[in-house]
Amino acid sequence: MKIVHLGSSDLAHANGGVASAVFGYIVFQAKLKHEILLFTTGDVQIEQGVNVQFFPYLKLLGSKFQWSLPLFKALQNEPNVQIIHNHGLWRFPNIYPGFINKKKAKIICSPHGVFSPWALNYSALKKKITLFFLGQRRMLEAVDMFHATCEEEYLQIRSQKLLQPVMVVANGVDIPEIQEYTKNKEKRRVVFLGRIHPIKGLDFLLQSWCRVAADKKEWELCIVGPNIVEDYAESLATFLKEQRINNVRFLGSINGLEKQKLLAESDYLVLTSHSENFAMVVAEALAHALPVIVTEGVPWEKLNSKGCGWWVPRKSNSFDAALTKAIGLTREESSEMGALGREWVKQDFSVESVAIRLVLGYEWICKGGEKPEFVKVE
Repeated sequence: MKIVHLGSSDLAHANGGVASAVFGYIVFQAKLKHEILLFTTGDVQIEQGVNVQFFPYLKLLGSKFQWSLPLFKALQNEPNVQIIHNHGLWRFPNIYPGFINKKKAKIICSPHGVFSPWALNYSALKKKITLFFLGQRRMLEAVDMFHATCEEEYLQIRSQKLLQPVMVVANGVDIPEIQEYTKNKEKRRVVFLGRIHPIKGLDFLLQSWCRVAADKKEWELCIVGPNIVEDYAESLATFLKEQRINNVRFLGSINGLEKQKLLAESDYLVLTSHSENFAMVVAEALAHALPVIVTEGVPWEKLNSKGCGWWVPRKSNSFDAALTKAIGLTREESSEMGALGREWVKQDFSVESVAIRLVLGYEWICKGGEKPEFVKVE
């Protein structure tokens, strides 16, 4: 099949989890001998086998909307395309599929969490303008099939009165070789990986850390990720200064081997988001044999039953209790939890299985036949 994956600068390595997941299955689709193109306005570097085409954009109505006439023309004129797989919403590149010749290709849309109540309420006016005046609704109505990464996202799609088929396929993760790094014998670490953005709930996390671990000199909390909202980052720094917390560090963005080393040298991953679509970083941490502590806005409820972490209500007493329990375990006990998580991810979340299921969904929407079990039409 000839497949065009489409995304704005949101689909860039600096944005972490979603980009990593998408690039993973794009590359494997190419290895399955499909012709894969990636049209984007983002800064993307991806391994051979994928034809990446970068398009400049005008800062029309501000830089976030990313108007790109060259991208639209390329999408309209690319011959013999069978699938256009759009990633995300609210940018002009995510609107364009609704305005091309409908006979050209089947349109797949991965919202990547944008229909969660919290996400819809954030910058709500801009999103309503995009939806009703700039063509986003038209694009959504033109979609042939949606892709949700979990049952919760499927229900969120249906809440928008979008009745097309939905394939529910979790994101996949590469299973790395476990690297041998020497952990600091005197210092243990909890790490947050993600954007510095209000949706991630870092204020909630820092307040809990202040209550539970601020006086634990043997522990540190490392906040790792790009600063997306300047005022929010400043408010976090001000809180730490006012509370005189000295065991929290902001490390900026890291990727690749540097990220692998960080995970290998850490004891836990923590995520306290208001809302997450899949939370790729959880799968990455588990693949590195790292137990995780998350709140219920993060759709990883099986952490408890799998014995590899904590999935708790987003309430102070619940999260404080989980954090207290975690930092009270020995390294041997937390390592045993991490090993269980790694085995779970190996079985259920490999990149290969995700890429294959997505292609099966593409083939079904193009050719018909027996519906894959992961496609919902109700």
